[in-house]
Amino acid sequence: MARVYERNAKRLDRIVESFGWPGAHLVGPDGAAAAWIVLQHAIAEPDLLRRTLPLLRTAAQGGKAPARQSVVDSHVHMDVELTELAGRIPAV
Repeated sequence: MARVYERNAKRLDRIVESFGWPGAHLVGPDGAAAAWIVLQHAIAEPDLLRRTLPLLRTAAQGGKAPARQSVVDSHVHMDVELTELAGRIPAV
C-alpha cells in the first residue's frame, strides 16, 4: 500500500502545482473527495501536507473541498512536533 500512497501523493502534487487544490469546481465532488483522501494518506510526504493544507483550508471555506482538513492538520502538526523533538534528542 505504501507504493500506492506514494504514487498517488506524487500525482496529487503535480496536480496541485499545475492547477491549485483540485476542488469540486475543477474535478467535481467525487474528485475533490478523492484528492482529500489521497492527501490524508500522504503522511509520508510532510512537505506535500504542509504545502497543500492552506490550499485545502481555503477550498473548504469556499465550499470547494470537504471540510475535513482536521485530519491533515493533525498529520502536519505531528510531523513538526516529531521533527522538533528529534532535534532535541542527543545522539548516543
